[in-house]
Amino acid sequence: MADHVTIVERNSEDGGGSLQYVQRNIDDCHYHHISNETYAAISDCDFLVKGTIVRPEGIYVIHPIPEKHMGRVKRSAEGIPAHIIYKREAIVDDFCGLDNTITSEELLEDEAGIHEDVFVVGQRLAREDELVVELAIFVDELLWQHFNSKYGGSAWTKLQQYSLTMLNNIQIMYRQPSAVPKLTFRVVRYEVFKSQPSAMAPHLHSHGHAQMYLDRFCKYQRSLGIRDWDHALLLTGYDIHRGSGSRSISGIARLDGMCDSWNTCTLAEGLDFTSAFIGTHELGHSVGMRHDEPYCQSKFIMSSSLGPGKVTWSTCSLRDYHTFLTRLDSRNKNCLRTTNLREKMPLSGRLKPGQIYDANMQCQLMHGYGYQQVTPRQDHYDGICYMMWCGQSTFGRIITSHPALEGTFCGQSKWCQLGRCVPWSGSVSDLVTTQPPPPPPPTTTYMPRQQPPSVWATTPRPPPPPPVTYAPRPAAAAPTVSRWGRRKVFYQPKKAYPRNFNNFPFRFRRRLRRRRL
Repeated sequence: MADHVTIVERNSEDGGGSLQYVQRNIDDCHYHHISNETYAAISDCDFLVKGTIVRPEGIYVIHPIPEKHMGRVKRSAEGIPAHIIYKREAIVDDFCGLDNTITSEELLEDEAGIHEDVFVVGQRLAREDELVVELAIFVDELLWQHFNSKYGGSAWTKLQQYSLTMLNNIQIMYRQPSAVPKLTFRVVRYEVFKSQPSAMAPHLHSHGHAQMYLDRFCKYQRSLGIRDWDHALLLTGYDIHRGSGSRSISGIARLDGMCDSWNTCTLAEGLDFTSAFIGTHELGHSVGMRHDEPYCQSKFIMSSSLGPGKVTWSTCSLRDYHTFLTRLDSRNKNCLRTTNLREKMPLSGRLKPGQIYDANMQCQLMHGYGYQQVTPRQDHYDGICYMMWCGQSTFGRIITSHPALEGTFCGQSKWCQLGRCVPWSGSVSDLVTTQPPPPPPPTTTYMPRQQPPSVWATTPRPPPPPPVTYAPRPAAAAPTVSRWGRRKVFYQPKKAYPRNFNNFPFRFRRRLRRRRL
C-alpha cells in the first residue's frame, strides 16, 4: 500500500453511514519472489505461510495444515506448524460480464478511448517500462457481514488480510515474463462499507444485478471528494446475476476504462479466492484486453470462460494491451506512468498467497466449513495447480472454477507457479529470503490485431430446433348402446331412489334401474 493510504470504515452508527477514518497497523507480511521461471506471491501473517507459486509447468498453493489435522503431523523442533502444497485447476463456466456498452458507443468514438476531463498529474516514473496502478479497494456491506459473522472481533483483520492476499495473486499474474510492460499495484484507499452508501442501496441494483451494480459503483467512486486512484475495485458478497435468472457471472468491468475517472471500475465477487482470477481477468479488460476468442485459443487468462490452467497471457491479449497503452501515450493521458504517493504497504515478494491460504482454507472459503482439498489419487497433489478439487471426504468431490493460488503446496518440496507444480530448491525460508534478479524481458514484436465487425458477428447462432410433427388424433369411440337400443346417458335422475333401495331384493333393484335408462 501507499504511505498515505486512506483506510475508511463506513458505519451505520456514525450519523447514519458517515465516514470514520481510522489508523490501523498494517501487517507487512505480503511478499513476492522472482527468479528464473519462478514467480511467487507469499504471505506469512500470523506466523502461517500461505501463497501461490507460478512455474512453467503449473500453479501451486501452499497453506498451513488445519488444526483438526495437526494430530497426524509431527511439528518441527522450533514449533513451526506443518504446511502442505498442492496444484490446482478449474471447470469451464461463463463468468465474465464484460461491459462494452459505454465503450462501444462513446469511448471508442475517441481514438484514445478517454474522456477529455482526465488529466495526468504527478511525478513521472523513471523507467518507461514501469507502470503503476494506484488502486482503491472497496468492500460492500454484504461481504463485511459475511466476514463479521464468521470471524467476529477479528473480522476486520481477516478481511484486510484476505483482500491483500487476493491482490497479491493478481499482482503476480501481471508480472509474468510475457507481460511487458509489467503492472505494479499500490493500494491508496481501502474502504469497508459496514453500512452500504445510499447511492448503492440494494434496491437500486436489484440486489446484485451485475450491470446495474457496476453502474452505481462507477458513479459512486467518481463522486467522492478526494479521488487519487487510477482504478477502483469493489469486492461484493452478492452472488451477482444478469437479471434473467442466470447467476453464472462472477465479475464485470468496462472495456478500456483505465485512466478514465468515469469508467475505471471493476466489480468482482469476493467470497473466495476465485476473485483473484476474476479480478485478473476484469482488470485486463480495463487495460484494453478483449476476450481471446476467436483469434486465440481458449486456454489463457482472457478467455471468455473460466477453465483449468488459465493463468498465462495470450498474444491477442498482449497486442490489445500494447495498443491501449500506445493510445494513452499518444494523447499524454497515461495515468499508469505517473505516481503521486510513496509506497507504504507494498505487496512484497517474500510470500505468496498460497502460503497464507492453503488448499483446505481455499476450499472452505468457496464451499463452507468442513470442506477440504481432495485428490483423485493418494498423495497426488500436483493437479491442483491446474484444477482444484474440494470435498467433505474422499467421495463427493467438487471441482472448483479456478486453479489453486500461487504458492500453494502441490507435492513434496513443490508448489504452484503459473498453473504448474514445480519444485523449489532448499527450504521455504531459503525461498522467501533469496531473491535473484529477474531475467530481462523478452523482445516481442506483435502484429496489429484485426477486430471482428461486431460482437454478434462472432457469436455462432445455435442450430434451429428439429421440426415437430404431430400424429392425427384418433377417432372417438362409438357411444355405448344398451340392449334395448337406447343410448346410455349417465346423469343424476330427477327422482332419487327410495331410501331403502339397497334393501330391496336384487331383481327389484334391477328393474328400477332399467326404468330410469
